[in-house]
Amino acid sequence: MIGVETMRPAMSGRWMLTASLLVLNYLDVMVTRLVLDAGGREVNPLMEPVMDGTLGPVLVKTAVVAVIALLLLACPPRSRLVDHGLAVVVGVYAVVVSWNALVLAQVPGV
Repeated sequence: MIGVETMRPAMSGRWMLTASLLVLNYLDVMVTRLVLDAGGREVNPLMEPVMDGTLGPVLVKTAVVAVIALLLLACPPRSRLVDHGLAVVVGVYAVVVSWNALVLAQVPGV
């Protein structure tokens, strides 16, 4: 049987990735909002209807990360597949936020 003390390192890394995912989602909303205010458009068809303000996308992103966190609770604590999958998702979000920031940097006067 796995004791709590042997689960902590795996779970703490997983929760650090989950916290990173939440921060990246908030950064995504902020940078996307700036791109939209500069005349860009939302290309994500799931987020486009809620991007009129800031509260809507923040609530959606928070809810999605909360669902992911709940799903992680149901996963085996030592699952490499889960850990690697979560790391890939965090990496993809980091690329998206970086791309949007680069797009924003190209807009004159922003």
